[in-house]
Amino acid sequence: QVQVDPTERIMDLIASDLRIDQVCLNTLVEHEQFEDPQVGDQTWLQQLGMENIASYFPRLGNGVTIALIDTGVDLTVSEMGEIVINPGIPEGLSFATGPNDSGNASDVVGHGTKVASVSAATGNDGLNGIGGAPRANVVPIRVFANTDSGVKGNSLWVAEAIASAYLMGVDVINLSLGDRSRVNVGCQKVSSRDYYERVFGNLQAIAEEAGLSKMPIVVAATGNDGRRVRCPACVESVIAVGSVRLNDEGVWERSPFSNYGDEIDFVAEGDHILTTLQGGEFGDTGPGTSFSAPQVTGLIALMLAENPNLTTPEVVEKIKTCFSEDLLEPGWDEETGWGRIVIPAPSGSSAGCSTSSD
Repeated sequence: QVQVDPTERIMDLIASDLRIDQVCLNTLVEHEQFEDPQVGDQTWLQQLGMENIASYFPRLGNGVTIALIDTGVDLTVSEMGEIVINPGIPEGLSFATGPNDSGNASDVVGHGTKVASVSAATGNDGLNGIGGAPRANVVPIRVFANTDSGVKGNSLWVAEAIASAYLMGVDVINLSLGDRSRVNVGCQKVSSRDYYERVFGNLQAIAEEAGLSKMPIVVAATGNDGRRVRCPACVESVIAVGSVRLNDEGVWERSPFSNYGDEIDFVAEGDHILTTLQGGEFGDTGPGTSFSAPQVTGLIALMLAENPNLTTPEVVEKIKTCFSEDLLEPGWDEETGWGRIVIPAPSGSSAGCSTSSD
């Protein structure tokens, strides 16, 4: 005798009612974002609101390209599938030159691999760690070189990298680097603020002349010497990100190393950030605003996958309204900006916080 599944019997009974249009099973699916073996150790993702990501951002950053201007990315980690490099530029770009230069974006010190993993590690059974936007792809652009006196970079390489990212039409640029020195422009020395304001101002003008409807959204780390915001995070059009930590009383506060000032927009946890490291190991990045900034970059990638037309002011406003919690003084303050980024439970979100373009 054939056994009839009781669920099917109930469905048949419901379907026989002429008032019912359709009857189907509401199956539960375990989302691939949560399958990584070490995701439970990534407390920074839990603090960010990992369990709510798919509710707001079902595309998980799919189709969004992030330019990571840094020390490069471990290309072997990419080959293992942990970081998806844009297929049009499989080895990334390099503007850095040195006696031991590889000519591609291969990571010279490991910093850029950590940044890439925080922003967009895919999560899989082979390697450990998931990034904020696990389906986004990255273009690593190396602006540091191995020299006889250590790993070195300069502002010209950074400017060239930013320009290339604009011309490629990437969606988001992450700059986990900073400068406070005076920069040579021709035969003159100018402040780093003046230098980067010129760089972004010129690129804006070129983009407008070329008829580009949308420019990349740029995110930068504020710096790690506990002083004023470094450049390029100092530029008004750049989203500046500092670091916070939980103190012994369980209260969020500015990390002692995190630079602050009038330019800061948001903060994210910058201590004990566990992710995929150079070589594929899972470990701690070490403290720094360098690892707060890519969390914001990942959030923006999630937002742009749902609505590609968002501009920088619109992204900032959406994060302020929907995806941050106020810290310290009510409203903006110079230590934590508009607050710590967090993705709330959908049931507790404000009206209009959907990022869909529908």
